Amino acid sequence: MWSLLKALVFLVLLVAGVFFAVTAPVGGATLAEHAHDIWKSREVQAKVARVKSGVQDSLAQKLDRALSQRDGTPAREINDADRKRLEDLLRTAR
Repeated sequence: MWSLLKALVFLVLLVAGVFFAVTAPVGGATLAEHAHDIWKSREVQAKVARVKSGVQDSLAQKLDRALSQRDGTPAREINDADRKRLEDLLRTAR
């Protein structure tokens, strides 16, 4: 019962916040319009392009590394201490 009430209160607050962001003018424009203007600025778009480039480069490197290890050999050998820690972790997870 309480979780339903909490969810309902959260939903009402979320709808009220979205309604405020879209309709209430602050400084001559709504918060959504301010966010849109900021998103479209050159500085933000330059940062987005740098992040996209960095993520693409990182993913390409990881994909190349993964594809080069497809011959079935593990990336590193597992020693007895690692095996024991893994068994202990799995035992406690049950």
